[in-house]
Amino acid sequence: MVLPDPAIEAAGGFAHSMPIDMARHRLFTAAGVELPQASVSITVGGRDAAMVLDPAVP
Repeated sequence: MVLPDPAIEAAGGFAHSMPIDMARHRLFTAAGVELPQASVSITVGGRDAAMVLDPAVP
């Protein structure tokens, strides 16, 4: 899923996120930012991994 981010898009890049279900009890979320000169990726694991990267969740 592409994540809208005006600053990253203005720099010619995009942000993305993808849930990864490895097994019934292992949930991971991979997120990344791709820019013309750099690439950053983050992987978060745990029971509520998807919520860690959601800015709407306090």
